[in-house]
Amino acid sequence: MENLIIFLPFLLLIYLLIVGQYISSLFLSLGILGIFLIGGTQQLTGFLQSDSFSQVASYSLTTIPLYILMAQFVLGTRIVEDLYGLAYRLSGNRKGTLGVITIVIGGLLGAVSGSASATSAAMAKITMPELKRRGYSENLAGATVAVAATLSAIIPPSVMTIIYAVAARVPIGEMFIASVIPGVLMIFVFSVILLFYLKIKEPSSAKATMSVAETPPISRYIIAFIMGGMMAAAIFGGIFTGLFTPTEAGAVGAFLAFIMALLLGRVNRQF
Repeated sequence: MENLIIFLPFLLLIYLLIVGQYISSLFLSLGILGIFLIGGTQQLTGFLQSDSFSQVASYSLTTIPLYILMAQFVLGTRIVEDLYGLAYRLSGNRKGTLGVITIVIGGLLGAVSGSASATSAAMAKITMPELKRRGYSENLAGATVAVAATLSAIIPPSVMTIIYAVAARVPIGEMFIASVIPGVLMIFVFSVILLFYLKIKEPSSAKATMSVAETPPISRYIIAFIMGGMMAAAIFGGIFTGLFTPTEAGAVGAFLAFIMALLLGRVNRQF
């Protein structure tokens, strides 16, 4: 019976992953099944009545919707598109530069959004077509964007870092500080791997090509870069100086992103 309790949820997990079950409902179902097999109906009922609320009734977890709201505002400003345009203007035709900039932008977008899902959506929507349009193969562009989007899971202010800090009962601010160096190191390692791959496998795949007629003025890119940098500096500066807590930083970031959208004139009914 004990072996059944161990292997039944595991086998069910593998099966549901293969058939394409949603991860959230999958782990919820397996958790309920595991509690039932171990403790029976009484323990399962007690868990659903008390623990299911108490485990998420945390002030620190309010950070998550605030950072997701901030991420949506950042997407609405199209600042990522402008930053990518600036990178293109500065890169010229040098091999691999756009790919490296894509990885760096993935880290920067994680720093101003905090949401892995929002970063993935932005990277897939904006940078993937840009890379393909400028000479990257579809496979290489997809791999570069996928790698860059994962950086937001560790670059502060990361929602995953917040969840881990709450679960481990450690200060969120200290977790943010501790994740800076690993995040920068990941950007460096990913960039080196990409450059090495381009040199060995696809020596002619990263030739940037774009007509002058479809290139907006560089002043637009510089303004977006300055505003994005000021927003990231305000969030990190406020957290590290103690001006506001990491939880409050989500609200501050959402407000700054909305103000930035207003200043850029990009607030409309679709925003």
